[in-house]
Amino acid sequence: MKIGLTTYSLPHKKTQDILRGLIDKNKYSITLFEMPFKKFKKRNPLIKHRPDMFHGKSAKDLCKEFNLEIIKFDEANKSILQEQDYIIIGGAQLIPDDLILKKKIINCHCGLTPQVRGLDSLKWAIYFNQPLGNTLHFVDSSIDDGEIIFQEKIDLSKGDSLDELIDKMYHEEIKMLINFEAHLNNPLALNLPRTKPNMRMPKKLEEHVLRDFDKYKIKFSSNYFIHETSIVDQDVVIGDGTKIWHWCHLSSGSQIGEDCTLGQNTYVGNNVGIGNKCKIQNNVSIYESVILEDEVFCGPSVVFTNVKNPRASVDRKDEFKKTIIRKGASIGANATIVCGVEIGAYSFIAAGAVVTKDVEAFSLVAGTPAEKIGWMSKNGERLDKSPNK
Repeated sequence: MKIGLTTYSLPHKKTQDILRGLIDKNKYSITLFEMPFKKFKKRNPLIKHRPDMFHGKSAKDLCKEFNLEIIKFDEANKSILQEQDYIIIGGAQLIPDDLILKKKIINCHCGLTPQVRGLDSLKWAIYFNQPLGNTLHFVDSSIDDGEIIFQEKIDLSKGDSLDELIDKMYHEEIKMLINFEAHLNNPLALNLPRTKPNMRMPKKLEEHVLRDFDKYKIKFSSNYFIHETSIVDQDVVIGDGTKIWHWCHLSSGSQIGEDCTLGQNTYVGNNVGIGNKCKIQNNVSIYESVILEDEVFCGPSVVFTNVKNPRASVDRKDEFKKTIIRKGASIGANATIVCGVEIGAYSFIAAGAVVTKDVEAFSLVAGTPAEKIGWMSKNGERLDKSPNK
């Protein structure tokens, strides 16, 4: 595969880091394409959005070291540009429209597009309380709005300083560019809302970012795990130690406690509350107006409802019935919980049961509709009588 890598004539760290990673794969025919370096008025921002770039080996020295060819990125060499399978952006200025080759030039933007676009994206994301991450995308004539190849949120820890976060973002950006081929084969877009591109952040707002960075970390620090295929809407709270696996969707305003596990294809509706140490198995949908207290177990394909008499043509969002699952309750696979009931603490709902009324604490219910057939201990063992008596 023929790969082009854009760079400047002067030493450039990003070019060096990408190039070494591509060469280590030992599978690409690489050509460097030199872009003109335009000097801008020197700025002294309070926050540098990436490590210092202009040091190390020049493009010519890199070509000598790795026996590569360097060619000007210009109209005269357009045919050579077109011969490349893909062109990776290392160092670059704005590309003229006539040299933007469709679905060929790949950039990594330091922000999650189309929500965070333009300049100083990392700073603006913190300022607007938006998630941080990188976006691998094809370059077109828009501002950071080309077709998305792959996106990944950054793993932010509560102990990270702002400098450490900036360094982490940069290294993830380089890794994403080096592994572009894998991402082309397994694309992922987070389907974020579109906003207008940002300009340079003024110092007054940089001061705001510095002041509120600790608050931002509390909201977005990831002492939990979210699989990259899952979608987490805005204003979702996730507790430490929680694991959210493949293809889950957490809707706006939902709150997930600490040390929970959400299995594959779990849906959590708007404003749903899930307590600590809950285990939700695969294919469970927990709709708005359902509350799970601590240590609740939901088996595979458990069904919750929130309207008793639904019609497709009738809007009954104002008639949602609250369903409460008390601490330690277990709900077996394929059970259905009709809305408006309370499932008592440490009760046990048998697999396939249809619950239409309140369930007493520690009771064992089964059938359609579910009826009490016995008692269970706090540890999930069957008893001859209620442990409360």
